[in-house]
Amino acid sequence: FGDVGIEQVRVSETSQLAGRTIEEMQLRREHGVIVLAIRRADGNMELSPLPDAKVGGGDFLIVMGQREGLRKLERLFEVRP
Repeated sequence: FGDVGIEQVRVSETSQLAGRTIEEMQLRREHGVIVLAIRRADGNMELSPLPDAKVGGGDFLIVMGQREGLRKLERLFEVRP
């Protein structure tokens, strides 16, 4: 499997991806990253989220993928001006 890891990535409230669904983000296709779970800002966990699950600012994505894809994903969810 190579250099595969599991990370928890915070979605910034000002990220361009906040408010989109997992399907709209195209994380698997664009970055080779699989969303295993969403830890909501209120602390609730949503395991194996469906493609239509909306991800909000302050949520955390628990994702699995190649290290390079995970690093790119972290940059995507950072604060945007």
